[in-house]
Amino acid sequence: MTIGTDDGEVYLIGLRDDEAFRSNFFLQKVDGEQVSAQVSIYNNSGQLIRDAVIDVRGHSSKSRNLHDLLGQNVESAYATCEVIDGGGRLAVIGSVIDNISTDPTTIDAIHPDQVVTKTMTEKHDLVAVVAHNPGALGTVWRSSLARSVNATDIGSADSPHRSTGR
Repeated sequence: MTIGTDDGEVYLIGLRDDEAFRSNFFLQKVDGEQVSAQVSIYNNSGQLIRDAVIDVRGHSSKSRNLHDLLGQNVESAYATCEVIDGGGRLAVIGSVIDNISTDPTTIDAIHPDQVVTKTMTEKHDLVAVVAHNPGALGTVWRSSLARSVNATDIGSADSPHRSTGR
């Protein structure tokens, strides 16, 4: 996703940096204008861990490791990114990398306007495919589900697992 100064913040959810995995941020400018981006990192309880302003020159990119930004491990985190100065568009991408196999997973930035709001009393989301398969070097591929709720009264959340037996 690309953002400019009038677009507000985007979210990168499902980040982590621990013994098993590491996460990176990638900010890319495809035009000639410089921007300054405010990156804020939160733990899974929504507490701010760190703010950083990252300047990106035109026609260049910046890559930052989550651990380098935090100076500590974090098992579950999310980040926000917002262009606070400059012109043009900034691409925002995250990743989670398996430290054993080095297999990467891309984390796409999500803008709050992309989230569909439901007005029903009960809200249901379905994750149709969840993987759990052998991977390289003795690793096991498994899906992680990162869920972010931006509300003060969320009630309760239930995440049942229903296997098809396949």
